[in-house]
Amino acid sequence: MEFELYPTFFRIVPGDRNLNNAKCRLINHFGWKKVGTLKQSDEPRHALPHEALTTKLEHGYGIKVLYTAGVTKHEMDNIGNELNELKQRDVRILVVDVAEDMAAIVLCEAFHRQMYGESYVWILPGYHSTAWMNVGFSNCTAEQMTLVLEGHFAIEFALVRKDDRTHVIGGKRASYIWSELERESPNIWQGYLYDGLWTLAIALSQALGADASFSHLKLLSAINNSSFEGVTGRVRFENNERLGLVDIRQWRNGAYDDVGHYDGASDVFSMKTDLGGLTTALGQVECTNKELIR
Repeated sequence: MEFELYPTFFRIVPGDRNLNNAKCRLINHFGWKKVGTLKQSDEPRHALPHEALTTKLEHGYGIKVLYTAGVTKHEMDNIGNELNELKQRDVRILVVDVAEDMAAIVLCEAFHRQMYGESYVWILPGYHSTAWMNVGFSNCTAEQMTLVLEGHFAIEFALVRKDDRTHVIGGKRASYIWSELERESPNIWQGYLYDGLWTLAIALSQALGADASFSHLKLLSAINNSSFEGVTGRVRFENNERLGLVDIRQWRNGAYDDVGHYDGASDVFSMKTDLGGLTTALGQVECTNKELIR
């Protein structure tokens, strides 16, 4: 385990554990019982969490992983072969873990295999950007990419808490703090930097105690036992990893729509009840043999 190898390293940004939980809960929410997955094998930051995901899907949720495709930057021609294998196995729910610069390549290849539309669901990493969609390819037009992108889900850590009128650490509303951070140093990490500094300040105060006697172990324990309302949500840790908020977004008509979220601190998953008429369709994605993937 990472925390055993690096006991003094704490992750303030929600990591793979939170993202994997959100993916599992999303798949389970729609009652899908069979999925296929695709991982970037030459990138440990994608491959290792993906292996944990497939294990959790099968052993934690009873969801069958029909096939896990492996792709690499050095064998781009193999992407099509792996997609062919997924299609041959009639996989309709596809969970992808690849780097930003490979996502559009995978979807472009999927377009040429008719692996898109109402009969397919793609679940991708969220990249906090749409720039990856605009990468030009000689074998896919912008119109073709528009078709294959439509309806995909993106899973990414949230930038700010949902209830931004809540008074958080420091005694001010989250919305006020966020606006101040935006004005001073706008970037996607600003909320986590703010909460990280508060985590350290509170932990140092607790580690010193009334007698001002400091110890390294007391500091680590204080950080791991942190619990307060931050601008990025409730700040809690388990085994040195932040339990935090994850956004579930869906691409519709050229833009992302926030359709749900998962809160790792409270283990609460929620989805919009109205997905623009797509709820029934998503719950009944069919195989070519007309058997539901359930």
